[in-house]
Amino acid sequence: MDYFLILAIASISFGLAAIAFIIALKGLKRTSQEIISENRAEGFSDQAAEESSALRRPLIRRVNSLAEAAMILGASALLIFDHQGLAIESYNIAERDMARVAASMAELINIFRSLGFSAETVMLKNGVKSMIVELEKVGDMTLYGLMTGGAALNMNPDYAREVLQKYLESLIERRR
Repeated sequence: MDYFLILAIASISFGLAAIAFIIALKGLKRTSQEIISENRAEGFSDQAAEESSALRRPLIRRVNSLAEAAMILGASALLIFDHQGLAIESYNIAERDMARVAASMAELINIFRSLGFSAETVMLKNGVKSMIVELEKVGDMTLYGLMTGGAALNMNPDYAREVLQKYLESLIERRR
């Protein structure tokens, strides 16, 4: 009987997380065309953007912004949050939704872990493709990256983890 109660709670929590996620997607601030225009203005050529979205080769350079990480991963939105649900940084997610989405995703990860599942990578493919990857610890905090997108989103968790780790490394270097 307790198993069904836990499963019901997990289902309800997953539903709430999905609703928060959808709300965040509706709050996207920019379209993909605006992102492409911004990247062209920053000096990225169409060929470089195409190669980045195709993800044919491993990342060998720094990632200086979440916008650049989004372009490399083919994501329309990115969120970095910690295991307690604190939003660290986001790209293309409305500021009013960041905290709610981060809290919901952290709760989802905690539910998976309490049920005995690994939560290093969580993939959601219900209309909009999404993926949560666990990143390296920073101090005593475990960080996670949430990516959402359409058909262009690269669902390779190792590659996504590498891109986001490169971003975190460049962020830490800049703050020193």
